[in-house]
Amino acid sequence: MNLTNALMHANFLKKKPLVIIKVANGYFRGLVLKKPVLRTVDFAITNLCNSKCKMCSARLLYRHEDRKILNPDEIVSAFLEASRLGAMHINLTGGEPFMRPLDELVYIIKNIKPRRHLISLVTNSLLATKDRLEKLKKAGLDTIQLSIESLTPEIHDDIRGVPGNFDKVMAAYEYSKELGFLICLSTVITHTNFDEIKKIIAFSQKDRTKGVFVLLNPISASGAMVGNTQLKLTSDDLDKYNRLLEISNVRADTIVNFSGQSGCPAGKERIHITAYGDVITCPHVQISYGNVRKKPLKKIWKKMYNFPYLQKYSPVCKHAFDQAYYDKFLKPIENTKRPPIKVEAHPSLKNEIK
Repeated sequence: MNLTNALMHANFLKKKPLVIIKVANGYFRGLVLKKPVLRTVDFAITNLCNSKCKMCSARLLYRHEDRKILNPDEIVSAFLEASRLGAMHINLTGGEPFMRPLDELVYIIKNIKPRRHLISLVTNSLLATKDRLEKLKKAGLDTIQLSIESLTPEIHDDIRGVPGNFDKVMAAYEYSKELGFLICLSTVITHTNFDEIKKIIAFSQKDRTKGVFVLLNPISASGAMVGNTQLKLTSDDLDKYNRLLEISNVRADTIVNFSGQSGCPAGKERIHITAYGDVITCPHVQISYGNVRKKPLKKIWKKMYNFPYLQKYSPVCKHAFDQAYYDKFLKPIENTKRPPIKVEAHPSLKNEIK
């Protein structure tokens, strides 16, 4: 993380002194004591979505009509357990979070102790009205991540599969500025859209005083993109990708860790919990290490960070840039009809997991 980026984060954290204490403790445990410490939980709070994204990684993940999603109390309980393991940030995702009843969203946010945690929410903006955003702000939501794929309305709407979606994003952006949210423009980066990404970054910097970040998400090889290599990032793209990360307000999930090391935090400092309670390393690698309804999160997470393939911090996003990782973890499960697959059932991993 560069200095300007770090200062933008620090300026925001000063509003939450209890989070600063939690962050300091995380760095002490991770950097000084060299102990495992959880930092972030991506939590899918619904299996429903009103977009039809061409690159959706969750296209198959939530086609389970026979499974029940976690109720609000189960979500709160799971995250507070993660907090006891060090987590200082929860990212509410889906599906589309606003497909969950608003009163349940408010209940979840209020009960995961907003004074002690950073709380962000990812939305496609289709249901992000000013009234709804204001209610979530009052409940304790800190950050809005607005999914955007292009500043050209027709391109964005085509990728997202909903006419008029771009206008909804721009409206949600203005509402979020007015309400005082930290704003993150979340975009999927592919082999072919670097020019579009640069335009989004330039747009974000017009409102730098408002604290607008751009989050780069390398395109997944799961869900809708299984078998589609046309948009896959190449090794030649890595240098261009890294140069974008040098821009002051641009970030990725690999740039900051409590260990002091940059690199992929999946399974160590960052985990993803699906709407059904399955714990996976990240939403793009749909391999379950356990379910919070059946086992304590502490045991599931310990299984993850002790797994040899997850112990080292990869300098790159592994599902996007590490071909050996892709061949071992993702390729053998491309034809899985009901992900996530249990790690004990994975063809290449089942004999190596403890």
